[in-house]
Amino acid sequence: MASSAEFEIGPETETATHFSYDVTLFDAGRTRTLAVTLSFQDYDHWSHGRVPPVKVVDATLRFALERMTSAELGDALDCSTVRRRFAEFERQLSGLL
Repeated sequence: MASSAEFEIGPETETATHFSYDVTLFDAGRTRTLAVTLSFQDYDHWSHGRVPPVKVVDATLRFALERMTSAELGDALDCSTVRRRFAEFERQLSGLL
């Protein structure tokens, strides 16, 4: 079931292994925060450095919210979770970037 949620990605924080973002989800009149991470390895694999990491996060969230409700995302999401849950994700990601 697709979500009608919209989102806003906050500033990027970089750790030793990943990029991290606080994402504000707006859904059915409710607002909540989702912690999203993108590993350096996944970023390099998916984008080859051609787009900023935030673009990969944006595309991943758009893809996920077309297939899941915002509640199904939980409170924290690593982008690799979407890849593992949806076999078509990697094939479709380049068209979303």
